[in-house]
Amino acid sequence: MLGKWPEVEKLLSVDLDVRLRSDGFEVVPASGAVMERAGRFTWTHRDPFDRIIVATALERAIPVVSKDETLDTVLGGGVQRIW
Repeated sequence: MLGKWPEVEKLLSVDLDVRLRSDGFEVVPASGAVMERAGRFTWTHRDPFDRIIVATALERAIPVVSKDETLDTVLGGGVQRIW
């Protein structure tokens, strides 16, 4: 745990997949197509997880929930960011 989101630490002791589903979330696995898309970004953002999140959002045509303003530069602003 890097300490970036300390409130999540208590969730590490539960089955996160079950908990998310019971709270009404859909757990979406990262497909090969999403991984390929994430790897092809010409975007300079180095965090591989952010790349996967953005590629998944683009694949599913959904917004990204993040306070990271660098996501606004993806594909010339082609990703909707909430927060």
